[in-house]
Parts: sequence; structure tokens; C-alpha cells
Amino acid sequence: MTHSKVFILLFLFSIFLLSACSNNSVPSDWEASENEVMNDFEGVTMIVKDGTVSSEGATLILTNEADVEGVYGNYYTLEKKSNDQWYKVPVANKDSAFEDVGYSLPPAGTEEWGAIWKWREGELDKGTYRIIKSITASSENGENNRYLLLAEFEVE
Repeated sequence: MTHSKVFILLFLFSIFLLSACSNNSVPSDWEASENEVMNDFEGVTMIVKDGTVSSEGATLILTNEADVEGVYGNYYTLEKKSNDQWYKVPVANKDSAFEDVGYSLPPAGTEEWGAIWKWREGELDKGTYRIIKSITASSENGENNRYLLLAEFEVE
């Protein structure tokens, strides 16, 4: 074999090993995210509180600078980023369910909400994730509008 063929084979093998060892890879049976429009509730934001992220959970801060009340619950979705694509983190505990509650996020209000995913998705591996929560607000004509908020975070 010539030196150039050996070099090419070693290069390709190295690329394969690097991609296989990536902490951001996801199993092949994970579904790609369908979420495209998020953070579209003007004046309402959600961030992960500094220093609260672990493989088991995190604390979120929801802030409402809009002139209408928002209502959110315990439900959330987790997604993991791999190769510039988002994938849904599957539910490990199929018997889990969210308590059906509605928390108020009043105008000019800020609330903290604790997300503990260990009980539902299990402990998260290292990587880049985002948590997605829905929030509902009534419009001037009385219709309920549903918005999706997201916050990205790193599990170290």
C-alpha cells in the first residue's frame, strides 16, 4: 500500500474514533426535535439559574415583562444537541406523570421553578441540552395563546 492510502485510511479511522467518542452523540433511536418556534412570547423569558445545573435537575427563572399574566405548569420537555441537531430526551420512567397545576406569572413578575428530571428521564450525560416549557396567556379578545419557552444549559 502506498503511503498516501495508509494516511487516508488512518485519517478516516481517526475521524470515526473522534465522532464515536463525542459526549454529544445520542442513540440512534432518539427522535429529532419538531420544535421550531420558541421564545415567541414577547416580554417573557426563561433562563437557567446560575450554579443550579446538575445531571439530576436545575432551577429555572421565568420573568414576565409583558402586560398580561402567563400561566405555566410542571410539564417540560428535554432535548439534547448532537451535531447541530436537537433530539428529544426519551422518558426512562414510563410510569411518570406530571401534576396538573397552573402557576401564575403575573406582569412584572419573576418566579423560580425547580426541574428535577432524574425521576423521569434519569440522570443526564455530559452535553448541551435545552428545557422547553409551555406558557399560556389570554389575548385581548379572550383567546388563550400557547407559547413555548426554552433555556439552554450544559451538563458537565
